[in-house]
This record gives sequence, C-alpha cells and structure tokens, in this order.
Amino acid sequence: MRDVRITHIGGPTTLIQIGGWRLLTDATFDPPGRTYPFGWGTSSRKLTGPARRHRPAPDRRHPAQP
Repeated sequence: MRDVRITHIGGPTTLIQIGGWRLLTDATFDPPGRTYPFGWGTSSRKLTGPARRHRPAPDRRHPAQP
C-alpha cells in the first residue's frame, strides 16, 4: 500500500490519509463545556476545544470550475 500518511492531531484524534481518502478518527469539533453521559451514572465533560479548526469537505459532486 502506498501513499499512507498518519497525522496525530491531539488527544485521540488522528488523520489517516490513504491514496486520496481521508479518515478523521474520534473527531469532536464541538466547543468545550458539554457533558457526555455514558450510562451507569458515569459521564465525561469536554474541557478543551478541538485541536484543529473544522473545515467542511469539498462537494465532490460539483467540482470547482477554474
């Protein structure tokens, strides 16, 4: 397999690029402060914002015209 690139963004977030495909793992672009319940009386509260700013993916159905 060629053209594999792995970029650690921060915490558990990683960008994996394989032959033109991009996979962003465990991405949370929401702001800090929210509490996420896990059940059984446990939860986690997000303390910091995302390591990188969110940028929407390009719409591949309508390529940009030069």
